[in-house]
Amino acid sequence: MAVALLLVAVVVYGRGWFAGEVPIEQVLSEAREAPDALVRQQAAVRVVDRSAKDPIRIQELYAASADPGVRAICLRATADHYHYESFEMVLAGLEDPSPAVRAAAAQAAGRLTGMFCRLDPNGPPAERQRLVAFYRQQWNLLRDSPRLAEFRQEVSRRKGGR
Repeated sequence: MAVALLLVAVVVYGRGWFAGEVPIEQVLSEAREAPDALVRQQAAVRVVDRSAKDPIRIQELYAASADPGVRAICLRATADHYHYESFEMVLAGLEDPSPAVRAAAAQAAGRLTGMFCRLDPNGPPAERQRLVAFYRQQWNLLRDSPRLAEFRQEVSRRKGGR
């Protein structure tokens, strides 16, 4: 029984110890520079998973990436982790050349503000500009609101203080 418990502990808690966790700088480099899009996007997922408490790293990856898939992953992570510090990145994503990035940005803006708007990612630029103006207005109202601080505390509590 003790051997079985030890084996479980090693498998669950020792993955990085045996395999040797790849340094984040190497994963970031792969997410930015790998020749294959799938490899870049898989690396981006690893970066955002390891950056739940580091919105700056996600912002940097978004800004440095020419891959729309990587940028969309960064925007989804921003919403998933409630990184309000990255809201300007979300607004920029609404005007991205890639429809996939624009769609991810619209979802992120909706999640972060609680106000979901339909966006046709292939729609006319004027429609996107109206949406950016709307979400910028919502962000300006929310940014300094005591409700945002309360909401962030509640999210943190629900995540177990992570």
